[in-house]
Amino acid sequence: MSLLLTLEQGPRTQAVRQARLDEGELVIGRSADAGWQINDPDMFVSRAHCKISGGRDGYFVTDTSSSGLFINDSDSPLGAGKSTRLQSGMRLR
Repeated sequence: MSLLLTLEQGPRTQAVRQARLDEGELVIGRSADAGWQINDPDMFVSRAHCKISGGRDGYFVTDTSSSGLFINDSDSPLGAGKSTRLQSGMRLR
């Protein structure tokens, strides 16, 4: 099973709008070391904003952001170091 992530909107025009993960880990953030680098000179996105991990048994997102990872319309961040199972249609910000 593969996971397809789509960038719906971002702080700037992005070279990469989608990423696919079959298994393993993918770090999303501003850092050049991130697996999916987000161009954000205004720094709303952390250097390592979140980590997606998983494979056959499902996919999880972990909050690695310095300012918090928000899921869907939540007003509260997931919480530093905390993870949750990804579901189809979830929005990460």
